[in-house]
Order: sequence, then structure tokens, then C-alpha cells
Amino acid sequence: MNNQNKKVDKRRNKDHLKYKINGKCVDEYESCKEWIESKKSINTRKNYKSTLQIYVKFTGKTPDELIDEALDELDDKVIIQRQKHIRYIRKFKNYLINERNSSEKTVNQRLRCIHNFYKYYDIPISENVIAKKTNKKDGNNERLTYEDIKNVLENYAGENPLIRAYILVAVSTGMASDDITKLTVGDV
Repeated sequence: MNNQNKKVDKRRNKDHLKYKINGKCVDEYESCKEWIESKKSINTRKNYKSTLQIYVKFTGKTPDELIDEALDELDDKVIIQRQKHIRYIRKFKNYLINERNSSEKTVNQRLRCIHNFYKYYDIPISENVIAKKTNKKDGNNERLTYEDIKNVLENYAGENPLIRAYILVAVSTGMASDDITKLTVGDV
């Protein structure tokens, strides 16, 4: 993919953030604002807002309409497999996979987000619709050898003590890069 196609692809992927339904973004709806603000992490809030924007655009319904529709079906005792929100989620999963070409991890993350949205309003979702967390242990289990670490330090850290410290903390603790950058002197 050349640079121009990458730029177009990135813009396409962010179009949903500008999408408004009835003149509002999802976080302008009280129901969503409350749900999004219930999340502690800023990154979680961003991801949830982004996912809900995509979902709302996909369904063509406001967040309030989605909640009301699901609650009405619960009141009417519609069996869960026939409820519209379940069908939306199944179609949304296919949309993420087939049209947005999302990775399995992204699909699962977005489906867990939508599940969390409905769960916040006590709307049940069938277990076979909910995305399962991927097992991180199934991935590459190779461990870095002393030589690998030495090679990384020589080739990437050079004489920069900050990068050297960052790499050493990462390999000696197994901490994620996000966690390392948040460390303070008091944490050490």
C-alpha cells in the first residue's frame, strides 16, 4: 500500500468520529455521556466512544433509540434470539470483519464494548453473540535470550540512557509500554 492509499485509509477509518445522527455525536446523548463517563481510563472512553459511533452509524439509530427498542422488546417478552439488538450485533460483527477488515482482536474489543453498552442498561445479550477475550498465552511464547537483549540494547538504545532504562525495565518486568511511560519516581 503506497503512502497516498495509507492516508486515504486512515481518513476513512476516522470518518465515523464526525458522524452525527440527528445532529449529535454519541457523547452528546445523555445516555451515552453517562455510560462513557462511567469508564475510568481515558483510552477506554475514547475506544468506547469510537466504537459506539461506528455502531450507531451502522444501525442508523440513535443510542437512545437502540436502548428504548431493546427495553421495549424485553417488556414485550420477545425471546432473546429474535430481539433486534441481537441481530444488529451479529450483523455488526460481520460488517467489522468483511467490510472494515478489522482484526479478530479489534472485532472482539468492539463487540465487548457494545455488550458493555447494553449491559449498562440491564439489557441481556445471548452468550453466543458476545465476543470472547482472546487468550494472550496462545501467541508467541518465545523468551528473549541474554543475547537478544544485548543485541537490542546495542542496536537501538545506543548511548541514550533513557531508552536503555526503558528497554531494561520492559524486559526485566514484562510491563507494557503504556505502564512504563506512566511510572513515576515514587513507583520505583
